[in-house]
Amino acid sequence: MGWEKTGLCHRDRSVPHQHSADPAMTQKKLKIQNILNWILVGVFMGGTFLFFLVQLWLQEKQMRRDQERILFFLRALVNRESRPLTNELFERRLLALQLRLQELLRIKGINGAIAYDAAGKVLVVAGEGAVPQLKRDVLAEFREGKRDEWNTLAGNELIYLCKMEGGGEYLGALLLRYDLSERFAERRQLTLLMLAQGIAFFLLIVVITRLFLRRYVLKPLDIVLTSIGKMARGNLTERVPDLGKHEMGDLGRALNKMATDLLAQSRALRLSEQRLRFIVDAMPVMLVAGDREGKIMEWNRECERVSGVSREEIITGRVRIRQLFPSRGEWLRCYRHVLHWGGCDFRELELRIRLRTGEEKYISMFNVSHANPIEGWDFWVLAIDITARKQAEEQRLKLEEELRQAHKMDAIGQLAGGIAHDFNNQLASIMGFTEILYERLPADSKEKNYLKYIIRAVEHSAGLTRQLLAFARKGKYQITTVDLCQVVDEVTLLLSHTIDKRIRIQREYRQQPVFTQGDPHQIENAILNVAINARDAMPNGGLLKLTVEVVEDAGESTPEKRKMWSVVRVSDTGQGIDESLRERVFEPFFTTKEQGKGTGMGLAAVYGTMQAHNGKVTFDSTPGEGTTFHLFFPCFQHSDPLGEGPGADLRLSELPENVKRILVVDDEEFVRETVKDHLLLVGATVEMAATGVEALHILDRCQEPFDLIILDMIMPELSGPETFREIRKRFPEQKLLLASGYTMEKETRELIDSRNCAFIQKPFRHQELLESIHALFSEAGSS
Repeated sequence: MGWEKTGLCHRDRSVPHQHSADPAMTQKKLKIQNILNWILVGVFMGGTFLFFLVQLWLQEKQMRRDQERILFFLRALVNRESRPLTNELFERRLLALQLRLQELLRIKGINGAIAYDAAGKVLVVAGEGAVPQLKRDVLAEFREGKRDEWNTLAGNELIYLCKMEGGGEYLGALLLRYDLSERFAERRQLTLLMLAQGIAFFLLIVVITRLFLRRYVLKPLDIVLTSIGKMARGNLTERVPDLGKHEMGDLGRALNKMATDLLAQSRALRLSEQRLRFIVDAMPVMLVAGDREGKIMEWNRECERVSGVSREEIITGRVRIRQLFPSRGEWLRCYRHVLHWGGCDFRELELRIRLRTGEEKYISMFNVSHANPIEGWDFWVLAIDITARKQAEEQRLKLEEELRQAHKMDAIGQLAGGIAHDFNNQLASIMGFTEILYERLPADSKEKNYLKYIIRAVEHSAGLTRQLLAFARKGKYQITTVDLCQVVDEVTLLLSHTIDKRIRIQREYRQQPVFTQGDPHQIENAILNVAINARDAMPNGGLLKLTVEVVEDAGESTPEKRKMWSVVRVSDTGQGIDESLRERVFEPFFTTKEQGKGTGMGLAAVYGTMQAHNGKVTFDSTPGEGTTFHLFFPCFQHSDPLGEGPGADLRLSELPENVKRILVVDDEEFVRETVKDHLLLVGATVEMAATGVEALHILDRCQEPFDLIILDMIMPELSGPETFREIRKRFPEQKLLLASGYTMEKETRELIDSRNCAFIQKPFRHQELLESIHALFSEAGSS
């Protein structure tokens, strides 16, 4: 209609209004046309039938009037002829009566006459036709004077019967037959003519009505229905053309106004829906709504982002919401909380969902309502994605647990280190005095065997203290570059000759070589201790797998801050570790083995070694399936060694030539005496000091340096490092051999990095003392 107004398009008014072939609208129009056609047919048939009934009624009425006129005529005729007929009848002159009746037949319309006596017997018959017998009741009424005449129609004849009297006496009856056939024929012709006229008239009315309806009803109705169909299909811009000022025109204008209003409302509704959809999709909160049967009616964009399921998939039912839950129990928790919780609940419920990628996320439903703000919504839920929060919380708990464990292990380490230090001091004196006795006894002395047992027991005890010191991170330590793949090869070779043949050993190097920095012996011992524990967990055989790889620490948020780890994983298919024992795995002297089969120091030493190397150790275990220990070492990319191992073993029996005067500084009297006796055996002059202060007094008194000072690192009043610095202030070139029940700590390593300094760990044997002194003086000579 808009194009017509512009004049760019012209519609031929003679062509019927074109419309789309909408089957439903076409059926409606055909139905309306059929209804109008049947109405016209009904009007036509009803009018014709009514006209026919009217004509019949008029004919019947006319026939009755004609019959009355004929009866009136016959009465008048009988009254006129009654006297002569009565005389002839009374006197029984039948011939004369016959003549009288013949004369009556000359009258037009009368075609028969019959005379009866008082008994009803036929006396004279004039004319043709059947002679009817009089009814007894009629004769009785005639005799009794109750009736004077009687008439009836018999086919095309009117039968008229009248009573004949003479001298007050009933003589008989006279029957006249009047022919009505001509009158009936005229009436029939007139009826047919009127009927034809009525049919023609009503047919004309129907045609005129049909044309009128087509022009003023059907065609406008077709246009209106076509426009209504387009509007019903959503084309609210469709308008009904102007149909004039009659009722159909008013209907078209009303429809146009309704379409305009609906279009405005539709645009307002669409804008409102767009605003609402934008708000719902922009919310950082998940909105889920549905009915009692669990059908989802609303699924906003945050739901799509968190779950990975589109709104179309969840609303159409291609994806059921129960598929998002990793277990039936989790789904039932959600179902009971949402559908079986009345009213409005602000109780928070945390649930897990599983994405199609297998990733699991955590959501928190913090508002569930059964109010019906929108028709069809039996419930609606607000939820948020708390995966990041849960991960942060788990990380925090993990860090807290690691910190708590570290504090506990540090406290145990401090205790273990102190015990080991004091124990080493005692072992040093026992070892020293035992060796002195051993050297002084004759070669064939039986007591020498006892002393060997004592020395062996001291060495075994020293091994336990070394494990304690490793746990306390106070063990012997030297920095060098270590190839973890090579270390694993050495451990595997060692295990292959010692473990049960039913245990298969498998190595897997995902990168090679893999480097770290540290003490190769401590690293090897740590891996070996874990492997031995794995062996003990498989008494009936299994698989022992050692894996080496480089991994990235995923704990940091940015790649620049992420740390690279060189990881050794030791896995077994053994019994696993019970949940109740996991917190005590790294405690010193804790073991689940039978008495005599374990000291409980293996994993404790592993923990201390990893801490000393700035690493960490973790484990995963499933009871009945096995355990995997993860040893994380700081990754090192270069293979150049940073240090060398100890020199070759030397069998020495004397001191270097330039070593004569030696000062022994130790707070333990037994240790001082032991070292003194060892040195006296090789011809040295020995002085002793119990504290650092006393040693400084001796140096100040002598005014010259000793050839060698053996200095304990743990002393009261003035510590070993402080005493070391004071000595170097006085005599910068003074040679010092540092000794400690601990192994080298960071401060000790810094001291021995200076010139003319070496380190020996208690307890030490006589030969080890001489080797350390020779190594110190040979290094000084070469420098």
